[in-house]
Formats: sequence, C-alpha cells, structure tokens
Amino acid sequence: MALSSPRRLPILLVEDYPLARSASVRALRGAFDVTAVASGEDALAHLHPGAFHAVLTDFQMPAMTGIELLEIVRLRDPHLRRVLMSAAPVIGIDGYLAIGLVQAFLAKPFALRAARAALDPRAG
Repeated sequence: MALSSPRRLPILLVEDYPLARSASVRALRGAFDVTAVASGEDALAHLHPGAFHAVLTDFQMPAMTGIELLEIVRLRDPHLRRVLMSAAPVIGIDGYLAIGLVQAFLAKPFALRAARAALDPRAG
C-alpha cells in the first residue's frame, strides 16, 4: 500500500515585482500549494471561501497596498490567515499585529522556516 503525501496547504501569494514573485514561489512551493498573483485586485479575484489557508502579500504595491488588501480579506474571510511581507520596515506593523489585521510579518528575503511559521503556526 503506497503512502500518500500530506496535502500541502494552499496559499495565495501577492507580489507585484516579477523577480520577487518567482523567487517567493520557488521558496514556498516545496511546503505549500502556491497561487501567485501580481496585484491586490488579482488577489481579490482569486479569493473564494475555503480556497486558501493563508494570504501572503507584499506591503508596498502600486494600486493597493498590502494593508488595504488585508483589510478587505479580513472582511471577506476572517478565518483566512493574513501575512504581510516587506523588504523595508513597515511603520505601524506592531499596531497591525496587535489588532489582528496582520497575523504575522515576514522580512524579505525570507527563509522557508520563517515562512512556514508565519503561514501555518500549527506546523511548528
């Protein structure tokens, strides 16, 4: 009897910069089932109840910031895990974490171990 591999959690990755998006997908795909999009608008088009375990979004993006996206995500699906990432410091991150808008923060570039802890804290 063949053993089945455990189901990888589906995550939605939102990153506007193509090289960072492809690097993030490569870093995450061994541990997660990654759907990657280039904008907050694209992310909202992909969000359907139960489709994802978590959303991992860049903070600084053109039309919609990661915080603006996560505010909408929290209203649409409050049980979806919300993780913000940024290569630069995010002013107010402690407040976003304190009120639960952001449930974890990843500094870019991130290690897979840090991403796993942020995206699925039960796995740690």
